[in-house]
Amino acid sequence: MSAPVVREIVDRGHAVAVLPYDPATGKVLLVRQFLAGAYAAGVDPWPLQTIAGMIDTSESASDTALREAEEETGLKIPAGLLRPGPVYLVSPGAFTEIVHVFHVEIDLSDAGGVHGLASESEDIRSEILYLDDALAELRNGSVPPNLTLVALLDLKLHLLSQVV
Repeated sequence: MSAPVVREIVDRGHAVAVLPYDPATGKVLLVRQFLAGAYAAGVDPWPLQTIAGMIDTSESASDTALREAEEETGLKIPAGLLRPGPVYLVSPGAFTEIVHVFHVEIDLSDAGGVHGLASESEDIRSEILYLDDALAELRNGSVPPNLTLVALLDLKLHLLSQVV
């Protein structure tokens, strides 16, 4: 073991990511909203991403997922439809943040539009696209939030495991 070392740790809480999927059409719902960190990094500040949000201290991860889905997309998801996905550390070298990924199979035929909370200055646009088109976005040079990457790949692996 080395001698004691002082390290910086960022403790900003934990988060959720929610990826709605319509099994009848093979489409997913992703959103676009301005991300200041992406802007500061010099990449597209309006990337495709999953529904996401920070877990309030009084909420469970699943409660947060349901609340964020409704706030960001207008989707009212019954709690029993949430399927837990991976739970992972964002950047464990310095951040304590853990993300809980959820998937939900739901009819997306009436989904879409612009949503968000005015009190949080949110301007969130829903986009519905085929899962494989969303995955292609990962390969075309876009720089998505890591929670989007994890959620899309987990869904694809889940669907592939059902085919076998």
